[in-house]
Amino acid sequence: MPKEGDKEREEETAGKIAQRPEDVKIWIERFRSQPFTIQDDSWPGSTFMELTHMGGKDLLQYNTRHDFINVLRTIQLEIKEGINEAHNANRLNALIDITMMAYGKGQSMIDPEEKMTGKRYKETMIANWGQYLEAYIGTWIDEFDRDLQ
Repeated sequence: MPKEGDKEREEETAGKIAQRPEDVKIWIERFRSQPFTIQDDSWPGSTFMELTHMGGKDLLQYNTRHDFINVLRTIQLEIKEGINEAHNANRLNALIDITMMAYGKGQSMIDPEEKMTGKRYKETMIANWGQYLEAYIGTWIDEFDRDLQ
């Protein structure tokens, strides 16, 4: 478990996400100035987000290649442009419901009798959640909201 203000983990994480060596310090300062930091990133695979715990200064990274982010950005853009506002409010509700159902499905796929470390549970849960979220969003778009394709 990360210690409060885990400087080593902050530095390691900043080093991984900084575009340039001089940005490492900026990221560390950002982490230390707030309880959490949110960043868009991109990687292959079905995980839609990653969490890095740094002793109370957490980093949430969204995978911009995941369907969840693509759908969310489309809805946000349409709302910003005043397009289908009521419909997009319903879409956001559906997206939240789908996200929570995918979490539940991902959790249900873990055998409660299996012993695993916290790290393995977290990795398995994040992977399962992302896979089911991608599948559920695909079904939702195909069956109920083809405009999001």
